[in-house]
Amino acid sequence: MLRLVEALCILAWLIAPTAVAATEPPPATAVLRQATDFAADAREARVLNAPVMVLFSQSWCPWCERVRREYLAPMQRDPAYRNRVLIREVDADAGDALVDFSGAATTQKEYASRFRVAMVPVIVLLGPDGALLSEPMVGMRLPDFYQAYLDEAIDNGRRKLGAR
Repeated sequence: MLRLVEALCILAWLIAPTAVAATEPPPATAVLRQATDFAADAREARVLNAPVMVLFSQSWCPWCERVRREYLAPMQRDPAYRNRVLIREVDADAGDALVDFSGAATTQKEYASRFRVAMVPVIVLLGPDGALLSEPMVGMRLPDFYQAYLDEAIDNGRRKLGAR
């Protein structure tokens, strides 16, 4: 009898997290700071001696939402990243106004085309002059290592800028 009770307790313990997870509402869409003025971002990046990380995304892209929600939004809120990197998002399909690093007016879509963004998500690290500091990260790489890829890109970008 005791074994039956133990088995039922173990079964209930295994099933309980699934039942609770099924009743939780889906997570809200994560929000990143939209790129509107890279010239202003460049001034801030120079002061911090930090790279600008840009997520090129599209509103319909579930992988973009995952990168945003699971990696970039938490980094944007984390004080440990606050002075290490500026994080911005560009909608590769949007006609929204954007000022590029040189101060010229453009759109988010046109700016994405400069980087030949054909599929999303794409993450680039840029210096305060708008130059690439690393190879673009295209797609959603292995989720178990994605944070490490981001951290490595930030560290390499900071080294290229002469930051510690």
